[in-house]
Amino acid sequence: MSNKLKYVMGLFFEKRESTKPFILIRYLMIIAMGLILILCIINDFNFIKNIYLLLGIGSIIDGFESFFKKGK
Repeated sequence: MSNKLKYVMGLFFEKRESTKPFILIRYLMIIAMGLILILCIINDFNFIKNIYLLLGIGSIIDGFESFFKKGK
């Protein structure tokens, strides 16, 4: 692979190492999203806004994690 291609791939697919609490929070949110998705399918997609809310909270948690890692 050329160096330019490696650079571009590095921009989009960066390697991240998370700490245990953030990994646990992420897995719990994925489980909650799966359960809400099942409820959405059963109840004609009335709870889809909750999935979007959890996705937004996940992004905020990723921001906190990168902020705390940058501080170290």
